[in-house]
Amino acid sequence: MMTMFQDRMKNAVCGLCFVTLSACAPIKQNYQEFKNKPNAYLKSQCSPELRVPAGIEHEPLLADDRVPPGEVPQKAASLLPPESLAQKVAEGKVSPKALKRVSRSELQEKDHVWVLMITDEPDRVWKKLEKALNRRKLRILQKNQEIKVYYILDTYPTDGKITLKTPIYQVHLRATEEQNTEIYLLDNDGHKPNAAVAQRLLTEIQQGLQGHAVHELPNLLKKLLTEQ
Repeated sequence: MMTMFQDRMKNAVCGLCFVTLSACAPIKQNYQEFKNKPNAYLKSQCSPELRVPAGIEHEPLLADDRVPPGEVPQKAASLLPPESLAQKVAEGKVSPKALKRVSRSELQEKDHVWVLMITDEPDRVWKKLEKALNRRKLRILQKNQEIKVYYILDTYPTDGKITLKTPIYQVHLRATEEQNTEIYLLDNDGHKPNAAVAQRLLTEIQQGLQGHAVHELPNLLKKLLTEQ
């Protein structure tokens, strides 16, 4: 009796394994065909349009009358923070000039080198620098916008006169990691200038950027002072 039961169980297990393997064979075959033809879908054709036989009532799943009409906003919602300065400018309550970035400058000494730090982009500082140099009577000999360099004449050692001994300095602009601007000086040979000279010229540039101009004495007054 026990032997007969074991034989039946063995036959059932074998039959189940056969059915399982038979089912896996087509799947494996189809997978292999799909794997060997990765671009077969490019040759596939669209199925014909599904047509409902006449006399059968049907309703589309997304019929227009089933979608409730939404409210169309009269005015686009603002993405600006409420009551912010930008929002007030957009509403016309505040002048756009209020959004203008205010440049601040600070003279600093880094590794024994004087630099003028400006909280503004180099391109914007470049446009302002020529006027600042002219305000302080720092003669511009040449400029190169591509590398952001001004070549200036320092007439202070030659009593305000341009002579063969008048020193030439390079005024360089470079961007910082915070997209601000550093202004530093080199002499005409590309070397670090005297610290006192660099501090004096950068202070002059800072004064010029702040709008402070140097006013020359009238020629008549100059003549009187010279005669005395």
